[in-house]
Amino acid sequence: MRVGAPYSFGEPSPSVVYRSYRRRRIKNEPTIITIEKTKTGTKRLVTCLIIGCLFFVLTCHVRIESKSWLIKLVILWRVKGLFVGLIQKGLFKMDTFKYLKMHNLLSSTSKLNCKSFSLSASECKTGKKLAKVKGSTCSICYALKGNYRYKNYKNLAKDRLVFSENLDELKDALKLTIKMEHKDIFRFFDSGDLQSLSMFKMICELASELPKIRFWLPTREYAIIRKAIKENVHIPKNLIVRVSSPMINQKPLKEFQNLGLVTSTTHREISLSETVKYFPSMTADSLQCPASKQDGKCLDCDACYDSEVKNISYLVH
Repeated sequence: MRVGAPYSFGEPSPSVVYRSYRRRRIKNEPTIITIEKTKTGTKRLVTCLIIGCLFFVLTCHVRIESKSWLIKLVILWRVKGLFVGLIQKGLFKMDTFKYLKMHNLLSSTSKLNCKSFSLSASECKTGKKLAKVKGSTCSICYALKGNYRYKNYKNLAKDRLVFSENLDELKDALKLTIKMEHKDIFRFFDSGDLQSLSMFKMICELASELPKIRFWLPTREYAIIRKAIKENVHIPKNLIVRVSSPMINQKPLKEFQNLGLVTSTTHREISLSETVKYFPSMTADSLQCPASKQDGKCLDCDACYDSEVKNISYLVH
């Protein structure tokens, strides 16, 4: 949709001129709505325009029964609060309306008790190599099955990958959306993995800026973690980096435990009395993930976000 001329409200005001909204679609990029502000304007005017557009989107696209207008209004009020905050922080000088895509920035999975950030598992640097190795955890990766195979998810994952090319914008968007969730835990990469050392540094900065939230980052990108440690990248205490063993039933990676990081392993189903005897992945300081006994859900368990839990072993699924 393109509006050819600027909006006019009665007599044109010399203090504020708003150019037209434009919607553009570029191949392999998310749809972005941009607005240019040429002079200082009235916050109330901008807020009304935003709320009007968002209400239209919610009315057309949110599939809620006609009787549930109260729910729509609650959602609208929450979104309005977000954009008022953006206005107060003066973020309209940049492409702030990229954040209209951030309702698709986070993932929701049936297992986790919080939102997460994910990329396509096919974009894993190490994982796509391990996927070809028999007996590796990536050869039976859950993120290449189930709902992750649907076109909608693949398109969202592609949009996120494009968005993550600008790490500063990604950090700002993640910071805003994580705050809106009002949770004290957050997971990175229920699908996918670190793409670069720069991305890891960005995650460390994000965790430092949100000290009240505990972050869990599982990874098999060993080279990136080695580089980060070599460069003395500061890893905040509220960021739990769990380095995962590449093979099923493999022992925890002592290299990274000796560097002060925590680890994770995988094991196949067997009786509890025989687990430690036959499965070296279940060491004395390991905790067996309880999700397999809880209908595949975390429920009130937050061991993955706890640095005191040195190793967690997950049942292969």
